[in-house]
Amino acid sequence: MKLHKNRFFKPWFTCVYTLCLFANFSYSMESEQESQMKAGMVLNLSRFTEWPNQLKGQNSFTIVLYEAKNLKRMEAGFEKLKVQGLPVDLVNYYEGMDLQKVQILFIGEQTEDEIKITLLEEFSKYEVLTISEAEDFAENGGMVRLYKLDKKMTFDVNVGAIRASKLKMSSRVLKLAKGIIR
Repeated sequence: MKLHKNRFFKPWFTCVYTLCLFANFSYSMESEQESQMKAGMVLNLSRFTEWPNQLKGQNSFTIVLYEAKNLKRMEAGFEKLKVQGLPVDLVNYYEGMDLQKVQILFIGEQTEDEIKITLLEEFSKYEVLTISEAEDFAENGGMVRLYKLDKKMTFDVNVGAIRASKLKMSSRVLKLAKGIIR
């Protein structure tokens, strides 16, 4: 009887185990590809945005991440690139950092609403492009919301928030936006 159970158990277990591994592998590949798409979008948005006063005298183009682990994995790719003629510096947010040296704030999708609001208020005093994946980000004062639609990365733009920060975004970018909040 014991031999009979093992004969059926082994192939069944092997099949289930293989399916679980494949599902986990395809999920990690999808999230890696999605992270690359988001990183590409952030870089392209930065190339088509003007910081009228803030880039003068800067040694690097600083992108601050708040609970954005998916972009942090792309750090090696960012280090080799230049934006607006400056090397990219990807750093995690910490209290007391010099916000005048920050060009982009990327807020992770899972960040609590209260924290998002606090961060937006804190960074609104400076020429900082704010980007997030959170569903209501652009509607609630953020500048750019990134999201996946039909296997493609797209974005919404809050033009009022961009103008209020004195940043200038290219009209070509605005034409590509899926949604525009005024």
